[in-house]
Amino acid sequence: MIIDVLKDGFKTVKEHKWAILGMWMPAFIVGVIANCFSNNNAITAAISNLSIDPVTALNTLQSSFALMFIFSILTSLFSVSLKMGLLKSDQDGNFNFKNAFVAFDGMTWVGVIVIDFLAALIEAVLIVLFAVVALLFFFAGVNQQNSFFFAIAALVALIGIAVFIYVSLGLAFIFLTYYTDTKDTDLNNGFIKSFPETWKLMKGHRYELLGLIVLQFLISFGVFLAFLVVVVIVAVLFSLMHGSIIAISLATILGILIFIAAIVAIVFLDLWFLMSQIKFFERLK
Repeated sequence: MIIDVLKDGFKTVKEHKWAILGMWMPAFIVGVIANCFSNNNAITAAISNLSIDPVTALNTLQSSFALMFIFSILTSLFSVSLKMGLLKSDQDGNFNFKNAFVAFDGMTWVGVIVIDFLAALIEAVLIVLFAVVALLFFFAGVNQQNSFFFAIAALVALIGIAVFIYVSLGLAFIFLTYYTDTKDTDLNNGFIKSFPETWKLMKGHRYELLGLIVLQFLISFGVFLAFLVVVVIVAVLFSLMHGSIIAISLATILGILIFIAAIVAIVFLDLWFLMSQIKFFERLK
């Protein structure tokens, strides 16, 4: 199944690359803008000026955190909307740019925000719970100078990581489940019903999804290594030319070409992996 969805995702992106790229651009642009507003320089400067001008510093902090909060929500909405749009396009066999905004149809976006909050809350509770228990055993080990407590702390941490991954995989397609199954069947509680629905959908398929994620990581790492090898080889070859004008010119041209190729590869991999996960969800249905 893993290889099949990768093949199907690759084929779909290859056939509809420009349409899918166009659908991907809004989420990318919003993400870039959000990253600009999440710059910590203004927050750091405001904190350092708290003792000098506390009123101005607090106003700066409030506005900075407000912008970060707003753009984090927008980033999530556009990202989820892209996934929903790709699913709709693949099911309809027609990749339209407007499908990148399907999450903003009606009140769908409200359900997305609520689901995002609840899913983040569940994951945060798990992290805090296992972290607190692990730290309690760790500090007990420090106080008692007993390695047994350290071993228990490590075991609890490992169990916490395993549980976190298990829950995250179980909720991996919650937004798509909400979009396809529960959004229209129950306008008031559809976002709540999406949790048990996606949990049942993923039963027996978590390891397959984990395998897909791992394989995608290995492919990305392999591409990174390939570019790294090319860069090293080019650098070594031109170092042997003793920095002549021709060598510098060729190195500049090749550097630009390698940079462009790397950007193209990154974007293609992102689209391919995203489409492969959509194909994975479709096979679960």
